[in-house]
Amino acid sequence: MARLPRFQSLTVALADRSGKAVAIDVLDNNDGSFTVKYTAPRPGAYQLNVVFAGAQVPPIEINVEPQVDTSGIRVTGLENAIVTVNCEQEVHVFTPDGDNTRIVITSPSGSIVEAVIESTDTGFRVCFTPSEIGDYSISVTYRDLPVGAPYLLHSVPDGNKAEAEYVVSRCGPPRADLVTVTGPGLGPVIAQRSTHVFIDTTSAGFGDIDLFVDGPTRTPIHCVDNHDGTLTMYYVPKTPGVYYLRVMFDSNHISGSPFQVLAVPALLASSLTADREKTESSFTTLSSGSSTPKTAPCV
Repeated sequence: MARLPRFQSLTVALADRSGKAVAIDVLDNNDGSFTVKYTAPRPGAYQLNVVFAGAQVPPIEINVEPQVDTSGIRVTGLENAIVTVNCEQEVHVFTPDGDNTRIVITSPSGSIVEAVIESTDTGFRVCFTPSEIGDYSISVTYRDLPVGAPYLLHSVPDGNKAEAEYVVSRCGPPRADLVTVTGPGLGPVIAQRSTHVFIDTTSAGFGDIDLFVDGPTRTPIHCVDNHDGTLTMYYVPKTPGVYYLRVMFDSNHISGSPFQVLAVPALLASSLTADREKTESSFTTLSSGSSTPKTAPCV
């Protein structure tokens, strides 16, 4: 029980469900209000009683939830953040308490995706097939608390792979200076979210296109042949920092390459001072010489 010296007519007491008193600290805010601080010794129901000028204020019921530790929960199978539409995907959720772990997959259109969730000795095996093109969100919660940020997968069409051979023009010598790159992927971009650039080679002549994304971490990339002399390259910057997009045509940099791209955290509005040490990612080579792109099957 606590009594404030300046207000002798006010008393405050906190007790657990068995009636055992809990130590409290009542602070006068000097504006007619008070702050009550306490540390609950264990989860459960508590009751705060306030008496003012001899009159009992209706008791305040407090329910203290157990402390939730999500450090033992992790998700694997998301190393390649770009996947192919209509190909089954599999991820594994490791959790020590499956009864209180929930997994929800949301499609690009906002609908909940049906998934096969199987219990394993270490958690769950989750299988689903993306049927739409765009960003899929995988949310994992433990006792209604989110485990990290939602995990993102970007689904792309199945007819074009990054290794496809591609005719960028039917005639003329290679002209790297005539290749243009536009789109949101030139930055600034948001870490852990898919972005893309649009590459126009319609006036560039014959030649190979090599695409690289260099940055703090290895970066998945995926190219889509638009069959009109243009292509779209998708990539996911996994961590905040400075990335470099290199576009080579016939072994020469195009105008503006390498493009410097800043990736920022989703909740951070200010600019970051990023480590500029580059780690080369996997690269894409698009070669002239065939009018039919070679595609790889779903794996």
